[in-house]
This record gives sequence, structure tokens and C-alpha cells, in this order.
Amino acid sequence: MASSMHKSLQTRTTGALPDQCARSLLDALPLVMDFVRTHMRESRASLSIAQFRALLFLRRHSGASLADLARHQGVAMATASVMVERLVRSGWVQRVPAPEERRRICLSLSETGAGLVDQARTAAHARLADRLSSLSAEEIDRVIEGVVLLTRVFAKENPINRRA
Repeated sequence: MASSMHKSLQTRTTGALPDQCARSLLDALPLVMDFVRTHMRESRASLSIAQFRALLFLRRHSGASLADLARHQGVAMATASVMVERLVRSGWVQRVPAPEERRRICLSLSETGAGLVDQARTAAHARLADRLSSLSAEEIDRVIEGVVLLTRVFAKENPINRRA
């Protein structure tokens, strides 16, 4: 697998077809996530990647519903509910009734949760920056350009963004 991954990553990108791009992304993204996961475990043993993603989501979308979080995580409502319960018990997330609809519960980070996200994000940022420091300025510019494009393409699919 490593050789096919290496080959697709070295494929010339000028005029690359969308399927070549998709193949390269599918090869590269697990490597990036494994790197982040490994360093997340080292810095915050009590926080899983799924929990970290949930906390990051709530940082960006304070007041989101359980359904919003479940959709973001790609899990069933029951699974999201169990995760939220753990996050609430840990003191990282708060449940608040929605002002306009009392049956709806809004989720938000507690001060402790916000601090934890900031700490974990700072640590992940430092590790990623350190790893990327081996690239040239031109290569870093290309990575940033690619990330900006990916963000633009995939932000359209985010149900929270469509709701706003």
C-alpha cells in the first residue's frame, strides 16, 4: 500500500483529474489524522479524537443541537447522546434549553471545555507546524492553497453552514 500511496502522491497535479485528486486525498488524510491522533494521545490521554472533534465543533457552533453534533460526527443520535453525557459529566459541555423552543437542548462548551480545546488545539498546532517546517516556503504556500480550496468545497456540505 505504501508504494501505491507514494505513487499517487507523486502524480503530477497539473491538470489532474478529480478522481486522481480524490485518490491522493484518501491516501494523505489518514496519515495526517494518525499523526494528530498519536500526538493527541500523548498530550491528553483522557480526550479521544471523537471527543476533541465534538468539542471543536461546539467551539465553532455554540448552541448546536444534539442532532447537529451527531450529523457532524457521522454517528447515530444515541451514540452522540452517550458522548455528550460523558462530556457533560467531565464538565466540558453544558446543556441549555433553547430560548425559542424549550424542548430543544442547545450544547455549548463550559469554560473548562473551552480551555481544554484551546490547550489541545495549541498542542496539535505546534506538532503540525513542527512537522511542516521541513517543507519549503513554496511548498507550504501550496499546502495552504490546497487547504483553502478544500475548506471552500467542503464547507458547502456542512448542514450547520446551510442553516445559518
